Amino acid sequence: MIRTVLIVDDEHDLAATCQRLLGRRGWDVVLAASRDAAVTLLGRDARPVLTIVDRQLPDGDGFDVLRVAR
Repeated sequence: MIRTVLIVDDEHDLAATCQRLLGRRGWDVVLAASRDAAVTLLGRDARPVLTIVDRQLPDGDGFDVLRVAR
């Protein structure tokens, strides 16, 4: 079973570190640097089992991503 996590954060270094750490544990990590990018990924049938979202994104509220992800 593929375990996918979506990380939505505009802080590239933090997101990359999380991607590296989770990847070592067998997670398939997808990164998005903005609300719009995350919504686009979710619209393409990305179905992460875990979503980590920065609340303050450059193009909106991170909670918007979670509303779409449900």
